[in-house]
Amino acid sequence: MQRKKILYGIEGEGYGHATRSKAIIEQLSKDYDILIAASNKAYNLLKDEYKTIKIKNFPVTYSYSKDKIVVRVNTFKTIIYNIIRSPYVLWYNIKLIREANRFQPDIIITDYEAFTAWYALFFRKKIVVVDNFHLFTDTPINRKLSLMDKVISIILTKFKIPSADYYLIPTFLPPLMTGCLQRHDNKNVIFCSPMIRDRFKPLKPQIKDYVIVYQTANFEPVINVIKSIKNQRFIIYNVPNIDYNKEGKKNKNITYKKFSEKEFAQDLAGAKAVIINGGFSLITEALYFKKPVLCFPILDHFEQKINALLVKEAGYGECAYKFDEGVIMQFIEKLDVYRERLNKYDSKAYKNPVLLIKKIIDPG
Repeated sequence: MQRKKILYGIEGEGYGHATRSKAIIEQLSKDYDILIAASNKAYNLLKDEYKTIKIKNFPVTYSYSKDKIVVRVNTFKTIIYNIIRSPYVLWYNIKLIREANRFQPDIIITDYEAFTAWYALFFRKKIVVVDNFHLFTDTPINRKLSLMDKVISIILTKFKIPSADYYLIPTFLPPLMTGCLQRHDNKNVIFCSPMIRDRFKPLKPQIKDYVIVYQTANFEPVINVIKSIKNQRFIIYNVPNIDYNKEGKKNKNITYKKFSEKEFAQDLAGAKAVIINGGFSLITEALYFKKPVLCFPILDHFEQKINALLVKEAGYGECAYKFDEGVIMQFIEKLDVYRERLNKYDSKAYKNPVLLIKKIIDPG
């Protein structure tokens, strides 16, 4: 029997979409032929393992506060830059149509990637969306957004994903919190469990003496804050433009590491806590190992702000907006409180998105 074919689009801004999609693709590729269309970091992560088309996306532009500690999305610059860039992006991505038509997919899956979604619309293909952004447009959670964030989230999401047959929304919230979010008039919006990469699953969580720091920010002021916390150990990932060995010798409480999927998984399993921005995938991977999370979300990034607030509401950690020694120490002093709440966290509280996708593809 001929295997059915999936065209899988992945947004390449950051690693979050890529790592979630990779976990799903690892399972789906056992039963289906998959062609991936991805940009930036998602393309780099997946190109060596799977058949992947490189496409261009519409990137986000960031700016910093005067002290360079607070990072925010620069909405105006992002819009202007992408308007100027759009003819080039559209021209470059024409090859997606040629490759997709040659591949002849039976179904489209997209993780917040626009061009595969529009391809599905124009060529009348069934499409499944797997992303947490639709939590903000297709459930009442958008009440937590400011009016401006709400307008931007709806316009941006509807531009990128004009329509879909099914919306699978991964969530780390306990079922009691999502029960009030489920719209009974919208049966094609389904909450599902977050996907965890296969590399993480065999690892057993431990509580060692270090905190992982993974930030999208100007690292110099972040490192200066961490240096001042002498009684704690930190592992900082992906600091650009430094000599890792030299800096590690100068700062005994800090270990600097380049990103390695295998090593990061091991460090995450052993950490006593995690300090990150507000990306969904990294939050769910930390919660999988029941690690308290301190989020410093990028300002004006509506998804990260809501993710961080939901972490705090669920009792899994804290949300703050300025990288500050006092905030970090207060968080560390309350780790036992967060762990008590995390003991009730169930990473399989909802249906597995892979099983849902398979049922959509083969309903019989």
